[in-house]
Amino acid sequence: AVQLKRRGRFEEARGLWSRVAQESLDATQALLARLALAECELLDNLSSGRMALELILAQVPAVADPLQREHIEAQTLSGLVDNLVFAGNMAAARHHAGLLRPLMPRLRVDDRIHACEVLIELAMREPDIAAAWSLLAQVKLLAPNNPSTLSFEGQIHWFAGNALAARDAFDALLANHPAYCSGLT
Repeated sequence: AVQLKRRGRFEEARGLWSRVAQESLDATQALLARLALAECELLDNLSSGRMALELILAQVPAVADPLQREHIEAQTLSGLVDNLVFAGNMAAARHHAGLLRPLMPRLRVDDRIHACEVLIELAMREPDIAAAWSLLAQVKLLAPNNPSTLSFEGQIHWFAGNALAARDAFDALLANHPAYCSGLT
């Protein structure tokens, strides 16, 4: 399903995740599949995606393995922060961000990068540009070559009111990662 999603074959990925969620005898695996489905739902409908994430968050304490539990909780909280920022519910986004931050030092690199990125989205809109730059510095240490790193750099410059620096970052993004830019648009 993950490979299908990476190839843009979302409906097929959703179908596989649905099967895993319904048929798996492993509760953690089923919950991870429901999380993937909720993340897909966020692309179609913010409200129903948020409700799906909230249901998953309520089920996280039942995961026996502490590492898996933190992984699922962090992914779910990251999804909620992202969703709530884009829905304009900053108070709820701040609340979930407060639950996410203490988990970050123990997260796998990909989960930590994702958490930093959603926290950057929140920080830019607060606006707390200093916090956004601090989070971007963490991302640069973890994933200096990710195209999203340049994208966030441009966005932070833009939110800070520095249009020329934003343009330079976006120009570098377009020059170095044209496929990523095409995917965004």
